[in-house]
Amino acid sequence: MATVGLERAPKHRHSKPATPPVVRNRFAALQELCRPDREALLFVPGVDGKFNDGARKALNYLLYGCSGLEILESARNHIEQEELLLVISAGTCFLYVGSSEVHDKILPLVGEVPGLQLFTTTDAEAADMDLSEERKIISFLEMIEPFQAIGTELTPRADGKQATDKDRTMEVENWPLIQVYGVEELGNRGFFTMKHSVSDVAEELRGVYSRLDGHAVENVATTHVDMLAFHWETAVSVLDMHTPHERLSVAEQSVAEPLLSFFSYGLLRTADAAEQEWRRPRVSIGEATNDRLKGNGERTVRSGGEGGKVAVHLVMEAAEPNGPIQLARTLFLSSGGAAARARTFDWDGNETFDADDNQLSRAGRSANARCLMAAYRAVMGTHSALVDAFCGGLCGDEEGLRQLAVKTVEGMQVAWLEGTDVEKHLSVQLTATDLAGRRADHSPGSRHTKYLRVELSHIMSLDNPPVDLGAVVFGDSFVDAAGGQGLCLPLTGAVPRLSGWMGAGQEEDTHHMTNLLHRLRASNKHVHTTMGSLVFDDALPGVRMLTGCSDMPSLSGDLWVMQKGLVYTSKRLGSIVLDHEHHIASAEFFQESEAVGLHLKEGVTKWGILEGAGGGGRPP
Repeated sequence: MATVGLERAPKHRHSKPATPPVVRNRFAALQELCRPDREALLFVPGVDGKFNDGARKALNYLLYGCSGLEILESARNHIEQEELLLVISAGTCFLYVGSSEVHDKILPLVGEVPGLQLFTTTDAEAADMDLSEERKIISFLEMIEPFQAIGTELTPRADGKQATDKDRTMEVENWPLIQVYGVEELGNRGFFTMKHSVSDVAEELRGVYSRLDGHAVENVATTHVDMLAFHWETAVSVLDMHTPHERLSVAEQSVAEPLLSFFSYGLLRTADAAEQEWRRPRVSIGEATNDRLKGNGERTVRSGGEGGKVAVHLVMEAAEPNGPIQLARTLFLSSGGAAARARTFDWDGNETFDADDNQLSRAGRSANARCLMAAYRAVMGTHSALVDAFCGGLCGDEEGLRQLAVKTVEGMQVAWLEGTDVEKHLSVQLTATDLAGRRADHSPGSRHTKYLRVELSHIMSLDNPPVDLGAVVFGDSFVDAAGGQGLCLPLTGAVPRLSGWMGAGQEEDTHHMTNLLHRLRASNKHVHTTMGSLVFDDALPGVRMLTGCSDMPSLSGDLWVMQKGLVYTSKRLGSIVLDHEHHIASAEFFQESEAVGLHLKEGVTKWGILEGAGGGGRPP
């Protein structure tokens, strides 16, 4: 539906404009707060309400499409709000609009609100300030007169104490519009608070503003997710900008800095910043992944692994400030032996034929990485099963989810985890966060964003004696539907689930591959024994390769085309050699997308991080 009416709250950066259905639903949400001991809600913005902050928030929520902390950050005063008065009761809503210009913008926006009575001025009244003010006062008296018990949002006391009846009375009686209530010429009604009891509904309104509705979900799934994903990618780029040897000097704090700055800056103006500290972003390397209190320090890849050795993985967790989005991933600082060592020239320049092009020695760090990768794939698969169970109404509490998680992991029979006590070290955390970043009700169907985090710590290698390799963590934010209908909206699923970088040493794209490409480019007389010569002098840049692994569905890199095969070079994972005779069964060209599909022969092994998305068979 096309957007009409008010385009956005002034000076606000993120909220999408409200539409008539959104306005209708949000009026209904505030009507739910009305009851016999609180017959109506009153909102008097601008100078008439002494710039009451609660009225501004309510109008931003109802008419501008704002939610959560966005409501608090919108402009304090706006000319359109100066022209409005609003009374909401369970069955009827009254809205006064003080000018024809604002009336024309408001009318299509509120047209779907049931039982709405719209008050406005005539052209003659609008042209005369005194007549216009008189019309506003008369309209206000008519709107408020049927109700004895009134709720509104009042200013909190500076000392933080609970407001007394006297405080509430004095604040409302000081509003300019309320002061004319008892004027003799208007009926000598006496003081407003003598005829109408006033209650403060600030906390209840905040609960409404901070919960999800359709419009808020759309905003969270786009603006909120995109903002956190941007800072996430900025953090990941710290690893991308270094060579394998340079990555050894990368510290936790350098990777975490973009996420920490985003989080900390967002909390500068937040009154309840301390309540959000439990979600502070964290990057921990290697051995420190076992302890949630460690991370964001000076620990480096070079010495962050078990026993002070080189680390092969890190855990990165992030959250947006003043909002509901959180996520966690395990990133690998090793390919697990996935890079290619081309069957070409050795260190002395002599051609060699005795090794599989894509097989590296996979002992040591590569084997430890493969153990952690298998555990991480098990954790990711378990996370998906738990989300399905939660959204389907099969299991709604944290302990029940943990028991299901243990059963799921053990049922996968991951051989790499034979030495790990899954029952003891598998943890599940289920939380919910409202639109302002505060803890909320995480029961199934509650109108808040859920976050499910699964961690397997103290993963033991299969060495003798075994070595504690650290922990793997996976977490995603999602929205579930009420009633256990099995519906789930994943919010952070677009953030890559599995990422890796080749480690220094044996995993690097070795001089064997470099020598091959340099020699073949130097002269067309140079021909590789099994691959032939280069078809093109340069690589085809920016080629995306589909891996067949659901957790890492594609890689980006350059493609070298040779007479009898292909060499695909990825900056993160090195090179993969595919020769037509040994690896490729058939090729398919997709004209519309200008893509080529290569179907590999049966039995072709995917090494290391690309071994597959399933549980993982017995390690060789």
